[in-house]
Amino acid sequence: MLKIYDNFFDSSFLSYIENLILESKKEYNWNVNHFAFPERIRLNPGTVLSNVLAKTDQDTIVNKLLEKKFFNTPPSLFEAYFQIGLPNSSIDWHTDNFVQGKAVDRIGLTIYLNKNWQDFWGGFFMYEENNKIFAIRPNYNRAVCQTSLKHCTTIISPIAEPRLTLQLFFDSSCLI
Repeated sequence: MLKIYDNFFDSSFLSYIENLILESKKEYNWNVNHFAFPERIRLNPGTVLSNVLAKTDQDTIVNKLLEKKFFNTPPSLFEAYFQIGLPNSSIDWHTDNFVQGKAVDRIGLTIYLNKNWQDFWGGFFMYEENNKIFAIRPNYNRAVCQTSLKHCTTIISPIAEPRLTLQLFFDSSCLI
């Protein structure tokens, strides 16, 4: 399953998210793909940073997703973190429904946060379905929701600004 939602969050919630990014950049608790990603996807030469959101901020996001009726009930599993793809980084082909080598009921939702992303910067979400490859532009406030599809992120150009996303993972029991 793959669904695309444009204009996913309203402008006031986007301001809240953007403020969280600014605050998190001041902290020293960012992970690097070379250490934090599973081995099968951490081998690209570029750098992808990630920062897990505080529990209170994760709860705020869950409440927003309940309010906008994206979730029917609160998820029993929920993870949220910012990801910054630096120039020359990419994320290799993988699926999101494995945690520590075990298959899990997990859905991935990526929300793109760059207001002026240029196509020639790369950073596209690519996925495989029925032996065909598709690409999705990382448009501002676009959300891509997917389950167990093989996917990757194309390399980000050396002249691009860092690619910002909010990554959410949750179990399927909460969806409408």
